[in-house]
Amino acid sequence: FKIDYSKFDYFTGGDMLGPPRYTHDDWQDSETPLAPIIGEVDAFALNHHGVRDANNEAFISALKPRIAIMSGGTSDQPGQETFYRLTSERLYSGPRDLFATFVFDETKTTYGPWFAHPLEGKMGHIVIRVAPGGASYVVYVLDETQPGYVVKHEYGPYESR
Repeated sequence: FKIDYSKFDYFTGGDMLGPPRYTHDDWQDSETPLAPIIGEVDAFALNHHGVRDANNEAFISALKPRIAIMSGGTSDQPGQETFYRLTSERLYSGPRDLFATFVFDETKTTYGPWFAHPLEGKMGHIVIRVAPGGASYVVYVLDETQPGYVVKHEYGPYESR
C-alpha cells in the first residue's frame, strides 16, 4: 500500500517477504520485483515486522527510506540482518532515522550497543504528520501508556523528496 501526497511518499507492505534465494524459492520473494515499481519513499513500515527474511537488499536499495518504522512483537524483531541492511551506506547513502514501536530488552542485550545508536524512538506509537501540501513531515513518538497518548519525542521537520 503506497500513499503519494504531493512530494511525500509512504509505503507499507504488510507481511511481504524478500527471502534470500538460498533459503526459499524465487516465487516467495515479492519484494525484489515490486521494489522498482514502488520507488523511493520518504517513510515506510518494515515488511513483516522486520524479520530477517524481509526487507531485502534490492528492496531497501530501491526505496531509500529516510524513515523506517518497525512494529516489533517478539525478541527477534527486527532481525539483525534487516537492521544491518537498513543502516548500510552500501545500499544507499544519506541520513535515515529508524523508529520502533517496541524493542524487547532481550533484543537490546543480544544485539549490543551498535543496535541502540541509530534507533531513534524505541517504544511508543509512531505518528507521521505531513504538512499541508506534502512538502515536509514530522515524526512523533507517543506514550501509549498514558491517557491521551502524550507526545514523548518529536523528530523533524523532514523535507519530503
